[in-house]
Amino acid sequence: MSSDSAPKQLLTKFVVSPLTGPSPYIKPYCVEFVLDGVNRKWHCMRNHDAVVIIVYNTDRKALVLVRQFRPATYLQRCLETNGGNLESLMSVETAPPLPAEAGDVLEACAGIVDKPDKSLAEIAAEEVLEECGYRVEPDKLELVGCCRSGVGVSSAKQTIYYAEVSDSVRVSEGGGNAAEGERIEVVHWPVDQIDELLLGNGGGTSGSCNEIYIGLQFCLLWFKVNKMQSS
Repeated sequence: MSSDSAPKQLLTKFVVSPLTGPSPYIKPYCVEFVLDGVNRKWHCMRNHDAVVIIVYNTDRKALVLVRQFRPATYLQRCLETNGGNLESLMSVETAPPLPAEAGDVLEACAGIVDKPDKSLAEIAAEEVLEECGYRVEPDKLELVGCCRSGVGVSSAKQTIYYAEVSDSVRVSEGGGNAAEGERIEVVHWPVDQIDELLLGNGGGTSGSCNEIYIGLQFCLLWFKVNKMQSS
């Protein structure tokens, strides 16, 4: 496994507070409905759909993955560590209880769908370039399929593509959009070590059990079933 390592992250502040204004990313709703004659109520959230790209480097025989700090993951791991004490994270006087690496998540390249003037394939190609540094043509992307995430809360749609790249089409180090605060580490994971990730080893910090992001697990399984024999 090779990694385009970024400098070690230093987390000096992590404060939780209620969302008091509108967000450009999520919109919470309360839904009331009658099902089988029973009045019911559910809390839902509208967020952006996304594209996900399974990227395979044919020269390195490796999947091109990304690792980045996810605040929601960090928050959950803090709560798992401190017994669910959210109040302790709502003070600016409280130092972050865990190192920044506790929020790191290994994922497939992905991005939100927020450009109505571009096709999903065009958005996916832009994400591969921005996050991983590889230039791919939208018409060269293979459509894998679509799925829903967070069906109990948002049911956002994810469109998944597959892209084959080589070292010759890597035009930058990637790393994400710094202007948007992205700080992405590119990881080339050898395909002969896929089972390590599927078993939960190497994906990131874990608590009492091995962890792997469910979206990455799907990507790994799809690649192993559909592309592994020809790689």
